[in-house]
Amino acid sequence: MDNTVYIFGHKNPDTDSICSAIGYAELKNRLSTKTPYLPCRLGAPNPQTSWVLERAGVSAPRYLSDIRIRVQDLMTKNVKTVEGQAPLAEAIDLMQKERIRIIPVVRKGDTLQGMITFFSLTDHLLQVTSPESHLQAVITLDNLIQVLKGKVLAGKPDAAAWKMDFMVAVMGSFSFSKDLEGRNPSKVLLFTADRNDIIRLAIEAGTRAIVVTGGNHPGDAAISAAKEAGVVLIATDFYITQALNLGKLSIPAALAAERGNIQIPGTMLRSEAKRKLLGSHHRGMAVVDEENRVTGIVTRSDLLKNIRKKVILVDHNEAGQSVTGLHEAEILEVLDHHRIGSFSTETPITYLCRPTGSTCTIVATLYRDHSEVPDGKTALILLSGILSDTIIFRSPTCTETDREMAGWLAEIAGVNPEEYGMEMFRASSAVAGLNDSDLIQTDMKEFSEGKQKFSVSQIEVVEFDEIRERSAALLKELEQIRKENSYLFSALLVTNIVTGDSLILFSGDNTVIAETGFPEISKGIYRATGIISRKKQLLPLLLGIIKERRA
Repeated sequence: MDNTVYIFGHKNPDTDSICSAIGYAELKNRLSTKTPYLPCRLGAPNPQTSWVLERAGVSAPRYLSDIRIRVQDLMTKNVKTVEGQAPLAEAIDLMQKERIRIIPVVRKGDTLQGMITFFSLTDHLLQVTSPESHLQAVITLDNLIQVLKGKVLAGKPDAAAWKMDFMVAVMGSFSFSKDLEGRNPSKVLLFTADRNDIIRLAIEAGTRAIVVTGGNHPGDAAISAAKEAGVVLIATDFYITQALNLGKLSIPAALAAERGNIQIPGTMLRSEAKRKLLGSHHRGMAVVDEENRVTGIVTRSDLLKNIRKKVILVDHNEAGQSVTGLHEAEILEVLDHHRIGSFSTETPITYLCRPTGSTCTIVATLYRDHSEVPDGKTALILLSGILSDTIIFRSPTCTETDREMAGWLAEIAGVNPEEYGMEMFRASSAVAGLNDSDLIQTDMKEFSEGKQKFSVSQIEVVEFDEIRERSAALLKELEQIRKENSYLFSALLVTNIVTGDSLILFSGDNTVIAETGFPEISKGIYRATGIISRKKQLLPLLLGIIKERRA
């Protein structure tokens, strides 16, 4: 597995979440030449973020659905394979040369056909036969010539697979003739040395092929007779015992391969793969993609490795807001400006949590701390995150550090922060282009206090009219979200960045919102004068009410 470190913000990402990931990854990559840092996102960019990315000329970060280890993270890549029609000897040579225990057999296009394993080799090579039984194997004459490094003296060998009846000329002419009577000559493959009498009898009987071993020559008369009879005559320098063994290895690899439960999808989770592989007799399996093409090999020892993906969290620290499978990852750092939730790690980490209005502000200070100056695009990205989260410096969460970093970044980006901020909010109003569900869930965060869970979403607008028109549908959607997640309540904070006030659409336990003192202007809608920060104003108020009720 590579050593990439994934940097990402919370689910339902806002502008600060995505922009801080982009900006911090850029800084980390400047400071490190050995470890690649990859910015990611845990959801689709909202309209505002999309506008910012387009304005800056920056692509959206890679979408990260989960961080759990999958087979493709553990497998051996660039594996050796053999084609199904290749002789088994080729697979064995590869296994010995590469010191590997299994080798996939593939069709053209690298699609999996079977697997050569020790089990399949023993099944083929160590057949137990009675004295009366014949040694037989399905081979192709083309493969036979290849493995014997033979020379065709007569006949026309082909690539068709035949079930051949192996005979060895170790008896007299009379005994050979009697033995041949009990066989079908057209399926006989004879191995002999300098027994010209046996060769003549075999040609007269019309055997399928004759292998003359030990560098012997059958003579011109035998060659002429074989040509006339249509018998394939092959000469090899291998001695008869060697040739006999190699003859068995001329079987097409596909016919000697195991089939059935031999493959595993690269996307399968490690936990599932362990159950599948450890529950079989296999030491390893072929890893395949959606089209059954071989992409690697995974073994039992691979699945038992303690490998975890490395991550850096920005703009959040609670597992409920983070990527699926976070418990399987190794957290290296956290950069955040929110309350510290239920968070723990196995080893010490860098944890930078500052009471600023934006995580992008923290990232900007780190550029300054390392004497680094972001380029124009990155400066605009970071500035956008600050202006978004501080609502153009109007939020009570805004600090002098936010203003200072915004001024520095604006100078690099060549924009006026106030003018650019208003342009950003006006151009990216989240209301018009989103349906009710998306509008609520674009920036929805789940919180918990004790055993109680609730959600608070937030959107910024320049006027309340459209929200009032859609309030009934939005309240219905909030109730649906509350029921599906067993929340105590679900709320939507609608903030007017021009007036500095908010409306709260609320569905759930009304005694909680009643205790806030916000006046209800219509059913389920409350006026929150002077409230524009979810983090610093609304959330502490709601948490305090729930705590008091538990006491």
